[in-house]
Order: sequence, then structure tokens, then C-alpha cells
Amino acid sequence: MSESRTFDSRPISPSPAGIPWDPRRGWLVSPLHDLAVYAGITLYSAVLVLGLSRFMAPIQLFAYLNIGFTIVHHGPTWIRVFLDKEVLREHKKQVLLFPPAVVLFVYLTRGQPFIVLFIVYFWDRYHAIMQNYGFLRLYDAKFGGAPSRFPKIDLAALFASAFVLLTFNAGLQSELFHHLSVVGVSAASDPQSVYALRGLAIIIAVPIFAAYAWSIFDDARRRGGYNVPKLTYFASLVGGHLLMNTTSSLLLLSCHEKIYHSTQYVVLVQHYNQNRVKKSEASETTRLFRWIATPSGMPLYLGLLAVYAAVMVVLDPSVLPSRGYLAPQYTYPAVLAGLTHYYYDSFLWRVRRKSVRSRL
Repeated sequence: MSESRTFDSRPISPSPAGIPWDPRRGWLVSPLHDLAVYAGITLYSAVLVLGLSRFMAPIQLFAYLNIGFTIVHHGPTWIRVFLDKEVLREHKKQVLLFPPAVVLFVYLTRGQPFIVLFIVYFWDRYHAIMQNYGFLRLYDAKFGGAPSRFPKIDLAALFASAFVLLTFNAGLQSELFHHLSVVGVSAASDPQSVYALRGLAIIIAVPIFAAYAWSIFDDARRRGGYNVPKLTYFASLVGGHLLMNTTSSLLLLSCHEKIYHSTQYVVLVQHYNQNRVKKSEASETTRLFRWIATPSGMPLYLGLLAVYAAVMVVLDPSVLPSRGYLAPQYTYPAVLAGLTHYYYDSFLWRVRRKSVRSRL
């Protein structure tokens, strides 16, 4: 482009290639809001965790953040599922049958609990990456213009970056090797194998990142500007995890994800709920759902999440630190809540559905 376009009657700075670079276009709510709770949180939460670790033992920090973030962020899923009539109408069988199916599966495998731990570990990793992918898709939709020609390149870049970070962090590697070994998959962890794994990760990642960089330029050229919010989200995500790679403490690495993943989810669900109420008939949702979803309903929303967390602690006290160590993290209540959260989210947040995009 030979000329800069304008947005809101203010000039837009072009990039060296002549493509507009407008930092005000395409945020889900606003630049300040998104940087605080969506795009920027992965970076500053890493600074927070590393700073707190100087004053608090990692085991205690992990326990309290597990209660205050991980357990709490399961609550909004239950609110959406059981207080929104649309969800029950469209997914009634999935909603009602999955929890008892989990209970039955845990009972049948009670003699080999590592099977459930294995499933929880890998589904949790997949679930975390897919939430990040969902945000990238939302930023694409919000930016407008011609849709990306290669939407899956975002997903490939997320998996590639996660693989590279995993291979270069001893704490993450040890957890992966442990979960593979308990199901009989012998994963060599000698130095030669680790170096080979790192080499493989780099070989896979380099062409993916090159293709991703090209897709960014291609999208900007076709859509009339660079998607600054989306790029900010991805850069903050990678930057936050790179910063956390300065520690190999699995507890601290987990603390980082607990903060940003859970905060994003709790805020996003409430944002969705408010738009859901604004754009639908009163008969489509329950009275309690509409009450929670109003701007003045935020204290009630947070109060319900606090009650939910308290109930979970009573049911599963292993989340509390005791004598300087934690009991096994994934006991029966935690397994039921976690796996149900993962499964329900797999159909609640399909960004390709117009109704989901419009309410976000």
C-alpha cells in the first residue's frame, strides 16, 4: 500500500512493507482489558510466580494456587452447563452421561490408578494448548477481513513451541517420562536421548515457525493490516514460558499455568455469559444465570466460585499442603471435576460456531 489508512480518524502507521500496523484494531474487549487478563497475562504471571517463589516454598505456592485458580476455574463450566437451557437442550446426553461414565471408569481401574493419572496428564496438556488455540481463533474472528488461509498453522505453532520448551526443561521432561513409564512405555532419559529429542524438536519446529511467520505476512496483506492483538497473545505466551524455563521446578511451572489459564477462563466465561443474556430471550436461560450474568452479578459469580472451591477442598483435602508435602494430586473428586471440565469444554467453546463467536 502506498498510503496509510485511517481508523477512528487517526493515522495508522504502516509497516516497512507498507502494510498498516494498527494497535487499536481487533481486541476482544479493549487493549487494556486484553493485556490484563487475556493476551498479556502469560508474561506477567511468570514474573509474579518467579518473584513469589523467593518468599514462599514452591510446594505451598502450588497448593494455594491450585485452590485459588485451578479448582475455582472448573466452577464456570458447571454454571454454563446447568444454568443455560441451550446447553442442556443441545448436549443433554453428553452432559448427563459423562460424569457417571468417569465414575465407572475410575471404579473399574481402581487397582491401577496410574491409568487415570496418565489420561488426566495428557488430556490436561492438550486442553491447555487448545484454550490458547481458541484465543488465537477468536482474535482472528474479531480482526475481520478475509479469513486466514491456513488456520491450522496456529495450532501447529503452539504444539511445536510446547514441544521445544518441553525438551529443554528437565522438570517438564521428568514428568513426561514418569507418566510414560507408569503405563509401560520405557522412555530413555539418558543425556544422549535427551539431546536427540531436542534435535528432533528443533527439526520439527523450524519449518513450522517459518511457515507461521509467512502466514502472518500473508494474512496481513490479504486483510489490510497486521493482527496486533493476536501477535501480542502469541508473543506473550511464548515469552512467558521462555521466562519460566529459567526454572526446572515442576511446581513453579505448574503455578504459572494455573494463574494465566484459569484467569483467562473465569473472565472469558463471564464475558460470554453477559453477552449471552443480552442477545437472547429470557426463556432461554435460568433466572440465576441471568442474575449472575449482569454487571452487578459479578460478586455473586465470584461468590459461587468460592463456595465451589470450598466444597471441593472438603471433598478432597489432598489439595492442602500437609507437613511440607502434597498428597497425590489426582484423587477421585479432582479426577471427576477435571475430566468433566475438559470434556464439556470440548463442545462448549467451538469457536467455529457463529453463536459462540458472536457472544465473545
